[in-house]
Amino acid sequence: MVAAPFTVFDYRKDIRNIIVSPEIRGRFLRMEPAEVGPWHSHDVGHEIFLVLDGVAEFEIAGHTQLVGPGQLCIAWAGEKHEVRTHGDQPMTLFLAVTPHLEPTHTFWPKSEEPLPPHYASWTVAGLADQPAPVASLTTLATRVTAATRQLSAALDSLTASQERSFANLAAAESNGDNSAIKPAIDAVWPGMRAAYVRMRELEQAWNDLTLRLAGEQSSYPMPEKRDAER
Repeated sequence: MVAAPFTVFDYRKDIRNIIVSPEIRGRFLRMEPAEVGPWHSHDVGHEIFLVLDGVAEFEIAGHTQLVGPGQLCIAWAGEKHEVRTHGDQPMTLFLAVTPHLEPTHTFWPKSEEPLPPHYASWTVAGLADQPAPVASLTTLATRVTAATRQLSAALDSLTASQERSFANLAAAESNGDNSAIKPAIDAVWPGMRAAYVRMRELEQAWNDLTLRLAGEQSSYPMPEKRDAER
């Protein structure tokens, strides 16, 4: 048997970020008894939690529920949530946030007013295979602007493609020519794909800039964890 050319991760030892990209961040998280995470939300990302061992108590959008091994729950974008261990045993889970766009977390203290944007809070669990950017903030900001221009050009091209293809679609539908409908829609896909690639490049450039900023702002105060006692 030929060795598989991919990495296998184990939740019993790989307690860290295992993937970090603009599309998704995923990690294993282990929490000790009575431990509770910060009250937060994600502006654009959905967060998926899969409990692997122990029992977690989730509060999501004002609702509380226990989640055990093999069970999964979701905090949709914008929903305030926190997780804590339930009982006297540790708890381990896998979580993923998608998309992973800075600032990935919005923290909510007891005042119920969100804290200012806090970049790269996820790095406490490691960078996974993503190298920390070393270019200057000005250089990284220039890359963000360049990526934005490239995305704008891709969207202009996509718009022109859609106008042509959807005109063909309308004609085919009006004439009852079913054989021409799918090709008209298929013709849009290359432009959609190109625009998405440019969007991903912009997301990566932006994430690099904010990660570099967080590296220079060592005085960033991390939000305090909420009291485990309700």
